[in-house]
Amino acid sequence: MRAPKNFLFPVRALSPVFRAKLIDALERAAAGGKLSFSGQPALAGKDGWCRLRESLHRHAWAVYAKQPFAEPQHLIRYLGRYVNRIAIANHRLQSIDGDAVAFSYKDNRIKDRQVEKTMHLQTSPKGPTGIALTI
Repeated sequence: MRAPKNFLFPVRALSPVFRAKLIDALERAAAGGKLSFSGQPALAGKDGWCRLRESLHRHAWAVYAKQPFAEPQHLIRYLGRYVNRIAIANHRLQSIDGDAVAFSYKDNRIKDRQVEKTMHLQTSPKGPTGIALTI
């Protein structure tokens, strides 16, 4: 399989390599106890991880590759469109009360229904790095 003149590697050859590298990284994270599926009860436990791993191997992956940016300014402009977005827009905030933030969003799974969620801030003894948001 030959790569086009303007690419270093053929895209079809990248897909299985990328899949193998990503699954290997996930395997190492799971073995080291660094992979958490909290909020995903179907994936909890060793059986859940095995099912996920099998499904990752079962399907063919498609890697999207395109030519690199010609100059750094183009890359900065491209990344800037995504990096500077805010997580929750001000108009979605319903209330902020001590350790809780209530906001609304559109749930597309339920025919564009507006949903309100409240997230509670929990800090751990580790200090600011131990902050977790719970719904």
